[in-house]
Amino acid sequence: MTVLCHTESTSIMNRKKRKWAIDLNAATATSNDGWLFAFIDAEDDDALEVECLDHPDNLTEKQLDAADAIAAEAAEAFMDAMGESEAITIDNDGKEIRQTSFWDSELAQHGYVFVSLNEGAIRMLLPPSAEAEYLPEMKTGKSMLIEPSQQHDGSLDFVFEDGTDSPFWVVVDTRQIDAEIRPGKNIPFYVYTRNGKQLELKARTRFPEPEKKKKK
Repeated sequence: MTVLCHTESTSIMNRKKRKWAIDLNAATATSNDGWLFAFIDAEDDDALEVECLDHPDNLTEKQLDAADAIAAEAAEAFMDAMGESEAITIDNDGKEIRQTSFWDSELAQHGYVFVSLNEGAIRMLLPPSAEAEYLPEMKTGKSMLIEPSQQHDGSLDFVFEDGTDSPFWVVVDTRQIDAEIRPGKNIPFYVYTRNGKQLELKARTRFPEPEKKKKK
């Protein structure tokens, strides 16, 4: 499941306004005129490596020469959407959330969930725009499974297990989680909306066993 946020930018080489659809989970930027770029973290923490996965058909040589500028434009839109400088504040009462800045954050406005850990509990904050679609599906869950995403590297799948072969799940990039989720079971798991706690389940994790170091 992917939520897209849209941003607009103007290429120096192409003066028409180009719209970008940013997928933070897949780390891609797709333009309205057919460009598709993927991003991975470079060795330099402040840089991104950019790969062109697709482009419009029948490009002229001049348009191909502009690809670097368009890639830079896509990277700028991607970084803007990441909003890494924004801090989410949470006022805790033990495992419970009393107040948080999340509801008015750019992350929430773009339709992304946020996951916060405190005193052994995992709390998923649901943006207002996703409540109507997500919450009824989430409430079908009888327990929660958290595991590495089968679709997106660097993300976790939060699976609302309902006893069927096709339960509802939410893909969450680890950058949308404020602490490391450690292996465990019977972990208190809550879903919050702006109106307070809406769901309480017991969660378990399913992470791969760490590789054992070979003896020299």
